[in-house]
Amino acid sequence: MKRILFVSGILFSLNLYGLTLDEAIQKAYDLNPELKKREYTTEINSWKRLESLSPYLPQLSLSGSQAFSLKYPEITVSFGGHNIGFPSGAPQTSFGVDLSLMVFDGFSKWKLYEASVLNHEASGLEYNYEKFKLVKKIQLKFFQAIGKESIQNLYDQNIRTLENHLSVAKTNKTVGYGIQVDILKIKAKINEAKVEKILAEDDAQVARNEFFELIGITSDDSIKLEGSLETPKVQDHLLTLTYKDSSRDDIKAQQKREASAREEYTSSLLEWFPKISLFANKTYYKYDNYENVIIGNSTYQNSYILGINFSWNLFDGGALISKNFQKQQQEKISKEDSNALLLKVPNDVETWKRRYYYNSKLYEARLLSIEETEEARRLVALSVREGLKSTYDLMESDLDVAKGRIQLIQSQIDTIEARANLELTLGHDL
Repeated sequence: MKRILFVSGILFSLNLYGLTLDEAIQKAYDLNPELKKREYTTEINSWKRLESLSPYLPQLSLSGSQAFSLKYPEITVSFGGHNIGFPSGAPQTSFGVDLSLMVFDGFSKWKLYEASVLNHEASGLEYNYEKFKLVKKIQLKFFQAIGKESIQNLYDQNIRTLENHLSVAKTNKTVGYGIQVDILKIKAKINEAKVEKILAEDDAQVARNEFFELIGITSDDSIKLEGSLETPKVQDHLLTLTYKDSSRDDIKAQQKREASAREEYTSSLLEWFPKISLFANKTYYKYDNYENVIIGNSTYQNSYILGINFSWNLFDGGALISKNFQKQQQEKISKEDSNALLLKVPNDVETWKRRYYYNSKLYEARLLSIEETEEARRLVALSVREGLKSTYDLMESDLDVAKGRIQLIQSQIDTIEARANLELTLGHDL
């Protein structure tokens, strides 16, 4: 049975009763907000390359004007001993084209272009790492949700078992084989189990909510997660694992950000060089008649100008000096960001590999412990039938078995978490 959902302008269907891990990951690729933001940022930085290169490309513009009402200013000229006022005329209609081309600017803008290329490459690497990180997070939340649900089911089963023991204890007391204190103790255990069940339900719901949030959809209790917890495997070789190179895409991205900041600083220094550019203008204009002094023309006249521009910023009040120092400090900040990341990664690898090893070993230990508690429970059940132990003793054995199973599942969840974080820190799957 399918349900059709419309989220963020995208139609897709989900199995009403089941969602696999692979399906969740594919949906997240389309819907996760953080991944989409990375995608849009990469696209923005792609266009910034053209923006940075544009000063070296021809600059072409059109302009025009049409005057509807005007009064010309006059200039007085001495002509033959007489002062005569001439209107300083201007065309009523004009339009033209301007063309300019940068010839030399010390390559300041070229360095900005190289910085934009590095930023675009960094954005692509950050997108790749965000995608990888999203997969690891979804895997973790998927198995956490399944594990927490399993723990919740164990609490439900535990409560039913305790209620059965309470019923037996009451029956035994009625026929003279039980005592009131056993009944009270069992009731106390039931109350404790119900409180623990509330926490287990909360944990399961929170895990589901976080899982669906990563996908990019609202949590839906009607969707069942199809999958089972992985069986942890002890990998002794992981204890010798070290992080030797910056193979993570986000680290490569940060190094490119650092290089980009260095190019921007160089660009600010090159702005002290003089700037040379070529320019050309072609204008078409037409005069109207004006008080029989200026004679209008019926067709457009034209003019043109070709030339070269030269400018050299010798002092601008300190604005460029300030910019130089700002870019220099930004380069230093970017370098420290790279150093901080490279210092953090080896420590994270060391932490998560040890947690993974510890939890996988703990899983093996708890697996053996369950066998022991189940065998102990079998022996207590025999003793109860022979009248050597009470119902309360059997209840205690059942609690030990339930506790062991819950701890076993928790160690599976903890192992999966440690592995996901280790792979995330390494930047690749184990």
